[in-house]
Amino acid sequence: MELKDVEKLAELARIEMSSEEKANMLKDFKSILGYVDQIQSVDLSTNSSVEKLDKINIFREDVLSTSDSQEDKDPINTFVSIAPQKQDGYIKVKKILS
Repeated sequence: MELKDVEKLAELARIEMSSEEKANMLKDFKSILGYVDQIQSVDLSTNSSVEKLDKINIFREDVLSTSDSQEDKDPINTFVSIAPQKQDGYIKVKKILS
């Protein structure tokens, strides 16, 4: 990566940068790309701490089911009914804005 690449990125992002900011950004980009190179060079084939997973999806299927319970028919009232404080059919919460 070179200074002209940083200038092109700044132009594409429509950001005005001073020469010092461009130099700092170039330094940061080079540092990031150096870390990426280090990560890409890691050999994972001999790493025993990485386990291969046989299972693709260990969770249940997401399927639609029906229920005759009142809770399933009116989940809002069920939710309001278990709230610690209620007022006029709404959940009462502490005021945080003045």
